[in-house]
Amino acid sequence: MRAFVVRLRSALAVFACAVIALPLSLLAGGCSKLAGIDDYSVSDGDPILPAVPDDVDGRVENCTRCIRHNCVEERSQCLASERCRDMLRCMGPTETNAGCDNPNCIARCVSDNAVSPYFWKYFACAFTSGEFPTPPPSNSCATECGAGANWDCVHGFDWDPMPTPSVDVAVQIYIVPAALNAPLLVAQFVEIAACTDGYPDPNPVPGDVNCREWTPLSAYGEADLEVPFASPAFAFRSMKDESGSILQPWAYFQRLYPRPLRRSGPFFLPVVLGSSLAFVAGSIDGYEPGSSIVFVNQVDCLGTAAAVKVELPDAPSALRTTVLNGESHPELEYFTNAFFVKVPPALTRVRSSLRNGTVVSARAVVAAPGWFTTVTLYPATRQE
Repeated sequence: MRAFVVRLRSALAVFACAVIALPLSLLAGGCSKLAGIDDYSVSDGDPILPAVPDDVDGRVENCTRCIRHNCVEERSQCLASERCRDMLRCMGPTETNAGCDNPNCIARCVSDNAVSPYFWKYFACAFTSGEFPTPPPSNSCATECGAGANWDCVHGFDWDPMPTPSVDVAVQIYIVPAALNAPLLVAQFVEIAACTDGYPDPNPVPGDVNCREWTPLSAYGEADLEVPFASPAFAFRSMKDESGSILQPWAYFQRLYPRPLRRSGPFFLPVVLGSSLAFVAGSIDGYEPGSSIVFVNQVDCLGTAAAVKVELPDAPSALRTTVLNGESHPELEYFTNAFFVKVPPALTRVRSSLRNGTVVSARAVVAAPGWFTTVTLYPATRQE
């Protein structure tokens, strides 16, 4: 399965490397290449937990015990790195710091500290779930730490406010190869536009309703954009040559809905795009080429892929499946993603719930003919 990785140069870079449902080792490798090598020195007395799970059924104690036993190598690497220790002291609980138990706290720590691949390797040992798309590492503490099942922050946090209505970001898009250890490839022949919620023209030229001008990527896959922070979205499309032919036909119109931005400056937003999505869509009975598609990924309070039931309350006729290893699995009612086709073109609500019926996320996104709309659902804030 191919994917784009969008790099926004803000201090939020590695949070999304941890949360998105792609092999973490692959994304961490990409981050390390972009961020450079960690500084090394020795430290004692740092937190064991890289973030704070829900304190239910002894989870904090069990998670701590598992990390002590199973994550020795990852912890040793972390404590030898000044960058990693800084992140650990920000996100993990100490005598003077409660630690992070919600996405905004994690975003703030990443925003305020230098990028550390070693921290996210340590974090992955504790919180990487095997739900999708690959099994967790053999030493993973996913069960003990409740990976994908930490929900205490729902309706209990808010995203930090922004003093301005928009932020300036530099975007860099990469293609993630299917092979886990293969290098990231710079995307070419793609244009991008910064958008907010709003119904788009199916063939936006230039931009579309509530989108700004289309900006071509440079030879290095880069573009500078002014992005609305409150409800940011990005539109992608294939570039055309002078004759009007699509230069890269597997890159479709797509809108990406990330979480609210905190401020300018690096975080990664993986975007599943192209032939793999077309294959999944085409395998769904009743799919009509050119109809609206909505693809949803869910994360819990610690940014880990989480199994939920995703619904479109305003579009009961939409056809639903889930995607596992690039294939359609409509029998999976509760999963880390959901894939909808034949979604009526409109601003439509997306809602997710747990097996006990508790709604944990909700937001509105745009569906339009010929568009893939990719949504990352974060836990609901106090205002949602």
